[in-house]
Amino acid sequence: LRSPTMADKREQMPFVLPKAGLVYSKQNVLSPVMCKPKIMPLKSASLVKQEEAMRQAAILSRQQRVAQRAADQ
Repeated sequence: LRSPTMADKREQMPFVLPKAGLVYSKQNVLSPVMCKPKIMPLKSASLVKQEEAMRQAAILSRQQRVAQRAADQ
């Protein structure tokens, strides 16, 4: 005796289509599609400009504090 194979089972199983509702099919199994990796900058140009402006503002603030302390003495 041999066990029934998938082909034998498919031949034995009748197809039934519903008169209403959804029909699900597993014939077209979706597989993941690999895309090329997208290279993105670690920092955007606007973020670099903003950081530079903040750095300049901090330097200017520090210079003004030092000048104020020197004037107070």
